[in-house]
Amino acid sequence: MSSLRSTLSSYLPPWLGVRVAQGKTAIFSYLYTAALVGDAVLEFTLQGLQARWPGVGTPTALPLIGRDRCIRRGFAESDDSYAGRLPAWLDDWRGAGTPFGLMRAVRDYCFPSKPRLRIVNASGTWYTLNPDDTTEVVQTWGAVNWDWDGDASKPTRFWLILYSTPEPKPWSKGSTYGDGSKWGDGRTWGTTATAEQVATLRAIVRDFKSAGDLCDKIIIAFDADSFAPASAPGAAGMPDGTWGHWSKNVGGVQVPARLTTARYWDGC
Repeated sequence: MSSLRSTLSSYLPPWLGVRVAQGKTAIFSYLYTAALVGDAVLEFTLQGLQARWPGVGTPTALPLIGRDRCIRRGFAESDDSYAGRLPAWLDDWRGAGTPFGLMRAVRDYCFPSKPRLRIVNASGTWYTLNPDDTTEVVQTWGAVNWDWDGDASKPTRFWLILYSTPEPKPWSKGSTYGDGSKWGDGRTWGTTATAEQVATLRAIVRDFKSAGDLCDKIIIAFDADSFAPASAPGAAGMPDGTWGHWSKNVGGVQVPARLTTARYWDGC
């Protein structure tokens, strides 16, 4: 777009044009100053219009656009990636309330990682979103292989499993009790995730899950082969009705109740 300053000479009356040609530019200087202010107003207006278009306007507007569209930015996501996702916000929300819509929203938050995600519900139905975007559904109704705590009074519960493997993975194993680590560095016990990242992930699950469902736990699995949908009921490493608490008593000895290659965050 041509600026007012670059085209100012074409608007001058003949007598002023002659004076400018003679080097008498005092009046022209006043007009040029007004054109400069006019160009600033036009640029301000243009940038204001473009700011609402992700990837076109200033990237400083992306947080505001994301807030309006309720699309959270990944904790390591670039401006270009986030700007590329925001125009598809209606498509993202069209999948809200479904297992795969929820898992895609969680995976977007993990950018640039594309982890495998699974949802298993209390009725024994498994939903898998693979890194290559393929999906799988496995039903174990005849022989349900997921018994978290033996409580059948909450039929709408589900568990979200995020496989933090292979590289690049969103989080790694972190501090555990007794290893000399201290509170207050912003991280969580057991993973390298920060408290803010866990809170945001829980908020995404709360936003995209079905209103009547309850996410019991968000499980971060560091073993790619764990929690296989085809596992037989009672298989090693699968919930056996005792996982409601961190530990269980076996022969008078308190031992871990849950698979130790995973970490468990409260759901929502």
